[in-house]
Amino acid sequence: MAYADLSDVINSYEGTISESQEPLVTTRLDEAERLIRATYRRSGMDLDAMVTAGRTTAEDVRDVLCGMVIRVLRNANGATTQTAGPFSITVDRATASGTLWLTREDRTRLGLSGRGGASVELVDDCLRHVTRTPGDPHGVDGE
Repeated sequence: MAYADLSDVINSYEGTISESQEPLVTTRLDEAERLIRATYRRSGMDLDAMVTAGRTTAEDVRDVLCGMVIRVLRNANGATTQTAGPFSITVDRATASGTLWLTREDRTRLGLSGRGGASVELVDDCLRHVTRTPGDPHGVDGE
């Protein structure tokens, strides 16, 4: 299921998308959706299942996809610095890279924030555990 299409980007973008840019926008939308799906898979989740379960919405996915593509459209050449007369502006390298990426806000809207960073207790009673207890000259399980 495609969550966004060319018309969604056209309606969200403050600039003008020329007819010659339309194939690029469509391709970048497909790439952005694959990136989001892969991000979910790495987290052990499925995008469609998360939408169905209400952990995110189809509208949020659409908005994030459009935002990802629009970030690239705003700086299609990947410029990091622009100068016009006495004025210059420096653009963040991530924004200027021309690559698709998810912001922290995007990840939150997609229900991906706060994931990871879990701890698992690994105990094997067959192994001897090194301890440092007072009066224990060997430092191994009181032996």
